[in-house]
Amino acid sequence: MKKQLREIATVHAGYPFRERLQSDSRGNVLVIQMKNVDEGNRIQEDVIVRVQLGASIERHLVKLGDIVFRARGNRTSASLVTRDLGQTIVAAPLMVIRVAVKDVLPAYLQWVINYPSTQAKLADLGTGTYVQTVGKAALEALELPVPDLTRQHTIVELAALMEQEQRLWREIGERRKRLVDGILLRLAQDTR
Repeated sequence: MKKQLREIATVHAGYPFRERLQSDSRGNVLVIQMKNVDEGNRIQEDVIVRVQLGASIERHLVKLGDIVFRARGNRTSASLVTRDLGQTIVAAPLMVIRVAVKDVLPAYLQWVINYPSTQAKLADLGTGTYVQTVGKAALEALELPVPDLTRQHTIVELAALMEQEQRLWREIGERRKRLVDGILLRLAQDTR
């Protein structure tokens, strides 16, 4: 069954900062920015900046299970918030997608948004000539397949195993390269 994103989740825009963020170690809120989302769609928590905000931030707070959506750039992506980040918000142009129904897993929603055919749809929905942006209304109208919870769990588990396998293959490749580089260096330095 297909459903529009607005039928299964709420979408809200990130906090609209008017000027460049100034880090404040005594600030009352952490801010996730575009640069804090890596190529693997993981939020790099160790580099999130802390700022002081006097405005009401309650509606902007990110919660466990939320999806941080990169709405601008040559690549849209969805990153799952996998732990409680406390007083943390996202900065525009990021958006927050929050599952609003019991029959959709946040991890499944993240996976299906990042799936290549969905990414192609999002690319078509983007506006702008130089920098593409997916607007909130277009994102909410996005149609997604929503299987039953059992299938969602299976998809999420298989996707996690595939990601783990790819990570292990990259690590094997890196270790093999270091080994061969070491052998080649010893051969080059052997002047017998």
